[in-house]
Amino acid sequence: MRTQASQGRQAAVLIGAYTKFAFPRIAEYADGWIPVDQNDAMPAAVADLRAYMASKGRSFEELDHTVITHHLGMFEGNPDRLKQRIGELHAMGFNRVLLQLPSESADTQWRTLETLHKVAQAFT
Repeated sequence: MRTQASQGRQAAVLIGAYTKFAFPRIAEYADGWIPVDQNDAMPAAVADLRAYMASKGRSFEELDHTVITHHLGMFEGNPDRLKQRIGELHAMGFNRVLLQLPSESADTQWRTLETLHKVAQAFT
């Protein structure tokens, strides 16, 4: 489904920013929002963007919501903490999560991928 913002364009516009200065641009021009997870600040950011969207006569729900999470190390390697965070982000309206790999050896990345696969399976 093409949003009001994307009508007449061939490609969707996704804005990956997290500042009060970006929100008016997202509300006016974007088809989606891709912030990096800001932890405890995310609920306020979502509320702010909702207000900007409403001021432009648009619904927050019409945006594609993707969030970039921190790598598993930020969750002390605990996949259950990452699952919990993904659940929280989903409750805020994010429908897609980008998971990061650590900048480490191929073996470490492979083990991380195996863990992230298990985390992702919890949401299918």
